Amino acid sequence: SGIGLLTPEDVHLGRAAARLAARAEVLASAYAAHPERFVRGVPHPAPAPTAVWINPPKLPPPALGDTLDLGGSPQSHDLDLGTGVGTLQTNASAAPINFATLPALH
Repeated sequence: SGIGLLTPEDVHLGRAAARLAARAEVLASAYAAHPERFVRGVPHPAPAPTAVWINPPKLPPPALGDTLDLGGSPQSHDLDLGTGVGTLQTNASAAPINFATLPALH
């Protein structure tokens, strides 16, 4: 499976390594008791996932201080940072947005 036959809870709570170690012990004792059942040799548990997504993000979220260039987009955002009100423009020559200068939302 995509999460190494672990539960999402085990992966989220950091119990994946312990579960895989216990599974490896069970597989090793099963192999020791009946090696003829394992035609490919000693079995090993599936590796733990490095990342799990239901819907993976298309782009990483912008970090504070990053700029977003919308030049290739037909839309740009012209924000008035004094009032926090913005207007949507439709043109192909948009200026980059500097996320460090945007007001924080609380």
